[in-house]
Amino acid sequence: MAIEILERGMLAEDKPYEAICNRCRSRLRFLRGDAKFTDDQRDGVFLTITCPVCGDLVDRQAKP
Repeated sequence: MAIEILERGMLAEDKPYEAICNRCRSRLRFLRGDAKFTDDQRDGVFLTITCPVCGDLVDRQAKP
């Protein structure tokens, strides 16, 4: 019997994330590899990118 894919999954590094810059309100889409990954015991897991429009830091909560 061959292996059958019932529902195709996605690797964590291929999952697109979306965020909105608080400073210029740009909507951004990025991959996990484009962001700085932070696992903080108190604040949780989040990704940080630099907004390409205004240069401000944008944080996005991420599921581990």
